[in-house]
Amino acid sequence: MQSGFHNDTEWLYAPDVPYAQRDDNTLKIQLIFPYRRDMPETERYPVVLFVPGAAWYRQEMYNSVPQWAKLAEMGVVVAAVQVRSSQEALFPAQTEDLLAAMQYLARDAARWHIDPNRMYLCGQSSGGHIALLTMLSRLQEIAAAPDYTLRGLIAISAPTDMRLCGGKPSLDLLGLTSLEEDPDRVAAASCGSYITADAPLPRILLIHGTEDPVVPMAHSDRLHRQLLAMRKRVEFLQVAGAGHGGAWPWREALLTRLMKFIHEG
Repeated sequence: MQSGFHNDTEWLYAPDVPYAQRDDNTLKIQLIFPYRRDMPETERYPVVLFVPGAAWYRQEMYNSVPQWAKLAEMGVVVAAVQVRSSQEALFPAQTEDLLAAMQYLARDAARWHIDPNRMYLCGQSSGGHIALLTMLSRLQEIAAAPDYTLRGLIAISAPTDMRLCGGKPSLDLLGLTSLEEDPDRVAAASCGSYITADAPLPRILLIHGTEDPVVPMAHSDRLHRQLLAMRKRVEFLQVAGAGHGGAWPWREALLTRLMKFIHEG
C-alpha cells in the first residue's frame, strides 16, 4: 500500500474526459481517480495510462470499467485512453494520440491527484503494441518532457513484430495490401526496430498467455530476447494456459504482480 493511501479513500469514475481534438473527433479518457473528503492537493498517486485493444479498430471504452476499477483500488489512477482507429488514421497516428494523453494528464495532474513523475503505460493486445511503440519510437520526446516521467511499461498479449502478422487488421493499420508492399513501413511499426544499446528505456513487463491463438507468444518472447541482449530492464511473465483476452489479466494474483512492478519503480 502506497504512502498517503487511506482506508476512507474512494475511487470515482470520470467518463469521457476530452484530451485531444482530431478534426471532428474528440478523443477521450476514462478516468478512475481517488477521492476523500478534505483530501489535500498534495496527495498524489501513480497513473497508469491503459490502451484497450481492438485490433487497431474502434475501441470499446466502457465495458471494461469494472476491471480497470480493480487496478485503481490497489492504489493508482487509471486512465483508459481512446486513440484513433486504423479506419480513422493510419500508423503512427495512434502514437501521437497516446503521447498527447500523457501530456494532458501531466498538465492536469493536480485535478486528478496524479503524480506525473510516476507515469506508466499499459496496453492489452493491439493496445500493448501502441503503448510499446509510443515509448520506443518517441523515446527522446518522452525523456525530454519537463513535466512528467515515464517510469515503466506493461504490455499484455501484445503483437510486437508486424512481420509476424500480415492479417487484415495489421494491414489496415499500415495502409498496405501486403507486408511485401512496403517493408520499411512494416519495420517502422515493429517494436524491435527502435531498440538500441544506448536507448535509456524505462522498465518493461511483458505478459503473455502460453495458449494465445490470436497473437502467438512468440511476439513477446522475441522482444524479450532482444531487450535482454541490449541489457534492458525487462521481465517476461508467461501465463500458463491463458489465451487472448478474457478475464485472466484482471485476476487478483496478476493485479498484485502489476502493482508490485509499479511500486518497485
